[in-house]
Amino acid sequence: MGEIISQKKASSISKKERGNGSRIVFTNGCFDIIHRGHIELLRQSKERGDILIVGLNSDKSMRAIKGKGRPIIDEESRAIILKSIIYVDYVVLFNEKTPYNLIKAIKPDVLVKGEDWKKSEIVGSDIVDEVVRAKLVPGCSTTEMIKKIMLNFQFPIYNKMPNDKCKKYDLEERTARFGEAIIGFAKKVPKTPITIPLITQMVKAGTSVGANYCEADCAESKKDFEHKIGICKKESKETKHWIRMIVKAVPELKDEARRYWKEANELTLIFSSIVNKSRKKG
Repeated sequence: MGEIISQKKASSISKKERGNGSRIVFTNGCFDIIHRGHIELLRQSKERGDILIVGLNSDKSMRAIKGKGRPIIDEESRAIILKSIIYVDYVVLFNEKTPYNLIKAIKPDVLVKGEDWKKSEIVGSDIVDEVVRAKLVPGCSTTEMIKKIMLNFQFPIYNKMPNDKCKKYDLEERTARFGEAIIGFAKKVPKTPITIPLITQMVKAGTSVGANYCEADCAESKKDFEHKIGICKKESKETKHWIRMIVKAVPELKDEARRYWKEANELTLIFSSIVNKSRKKG
């Protein structure tokens, strides 16, 4: 098992091991949600020398590079996972956007990055003697994994959040995403004399949910609010109906349609609950 060390210790170890005749290899990355592509990069890196040091972007570094919402896995957990991989000898966290200072401190013999990087773009290539562009595994990407997860589990249960202000904002976002998803699904439905009117009705209902929720959010009276939320409930329910009819016409879309139907059903229940609570308050 590898070891998580500081930059200072990494520099010391590198100097000592090089003096003992060992070949020091360095690679770096975010390693947020480990996948086969990461393992292949580490394997190819280890094959280039004796000691593999992996530079790991800290949470601060990742947020600066990837933006809000990343990393998915915190730096401590990512480091522990990395050090447990058989090819890795040492893991070093860095806070900067690039590992240039870390590479400068370690002075590895070999620097390894994925082949999607041009040699001239690889940070630290001016410091080392040898730069290797490792072969990638097609289709392996953390970003793509996240997109796939979001597609398969597209609609979080925002209504369970305890903060009413957050709930209101998130339901607005949720209904907007629902409308977008319905449009995306509609594009996949084969256009035939039977499906065209069904698609039209589904898209009309599905995209109206969010618009009516926005109107409800800006309602000037309790009566108007309940009326608009009632429309949201009606449109959600109608969307369920049209999705069901499309599946009847195109059975092969059943699996994909199921998650949209479930979300439409859940939105129907949410809006029904909102109306009921509003009426109870009088």
